Amino acid sequence: MENPFDQFEHEIHDVRLSEAAKTCIRDRLILHMREYPHLSPYQRFFGTLSPFFTASHKRATVLATALVVVLSGTAVGVAGDALPGDTLYSLKVSVMEPVKGLFSLSPEARATWNASLTDIRLSEVEQLAVQEKFTPQEGIKSKERFDNSLDATEGTIQKLSEKDPDAAARISAAFNAELDKHERLLSVLADAEATGSADEVQVFALHVRSKIKRSLAETALMSASTSLEATTTPAHATSTEENGGSEEGRSGEGSLLESGR
Repeated sequence: MENPFDQFEHEIHDVRLSEAAKTCIRDRLILHMREYPHLSPYQRFFGTLSPFFTASHKRATVLATALVVVLSGTAVGVAGDALPGDTLYSLKVSVMEPVKGLFSLSPEARATWNASLTDIRLSEVEQLAVQEKFTPQEGIKSKERFDNSLDATEGTIQKLSEKDPDAAARISAAFNAELDKHERLLSVLADAEATGSADEVQVFALHVRSKIKRSLAETALMSASTSLEATTTPAHATSTEENGGSEEGRSGEGSLLESGR
């Protein structure tokens, strides 16, 4: 007869939590952490060292945290697909996206990354519309998230235009094309009879359209400024060369007169 303890030890290895149980435990842990945040006992100590805690050290700390988060596994993978209203959505927008953005070091990379975040915000709205979860309250929040992301994108493109106008114009054109695609898709979703939140989606689509018009106007202004600089610079250089040539000619004439005397 098999020993009961051996039988229990053999059977316990086959015990596994179901996915529903895992999700329930994770959600309760996250809720508890939000309600009762744990303060580090070293917080006061590091606060006194803040003048010496340089920006480079802070950046290194954030990067180290980034690696821990990125390598942490399941929660991060699930959060990447989270939508507004999901438990892990705050992890996605408050941790994962800022961490990934830290690796966009060049002005062009930052502009491209911010443009991709705006694209993600619009894709989230489209998915909520398909699932008939785009409520009036969510419409207000989505507008705010979209506007903030759009402002960040346009700001980084503007900074890039000061150093590399061609790259800025290229990113801006591609960005406006993506905005236009999203606006058309949102309009289609608003017209679909199966969409229960059609009115809210239509309002959001009109909001996106107004932002596209503003963005296109700024892009046209940027292109005109770039073209103006390209045409004025050679003319200025030619004028400088002509002035230099005339001054050399006058100098040569003066030398001849002196030698004649």
